[in-house]
Amino acid sequence: MWVIEHKTSKALTETLMSGYQLDFQTLGQCWLMDRCVNLDDIGPFQGIVVNIVTKAKQPKIARVPVCPSRQHLVGFEQSLRMQTAVAAYARQLGAPRWIGNCSGPAQYFGACDYFDLCHGRPTDTLEETLAGDDPPFGFTREMKEDV
Repeated sequence: MWVIEHKTSKALTETLMSGYQLDFQTLGQCWLMDRCVNLDDIGPFQGIVVNIVTKAKQPKIARVPVCPSRQHLVGFEQSLRMQTAVAAYARQLGAPRWIGNCSGPAQYFGACDYFDLCHGRPTDTLEETLAGDDPPFGFTREMKEDV
């Protein structure tokens, strides 16, 4: 059994073609198949086949087999654990602190809940923003009356 992944690209480059072996999405798909799918009735899992078509007037087509080793899947799992630990530690330091995640391509697909706060005060922690007398650019402070 193979999982099929369809992709488009501007060009077929060596970096693109070789990069799928360590791509987080394809490694994650293989990890899920290894850990979460009962393959007894399906047969042995072989890996991912990435079909790539270029967006040119004369499209080129390539197929890249992704067959990670056991060590690749262990590395993927370790990376997920490290990312989770780093994210938890970053929250302890005072989120938001991931300025790079809200710029460039990441911003095209959406923004995190803190985007407008980072944009107004990129060095403040959430606690500093809440405690400050002066709200960030584009925000107003609403005063509530005591009841």
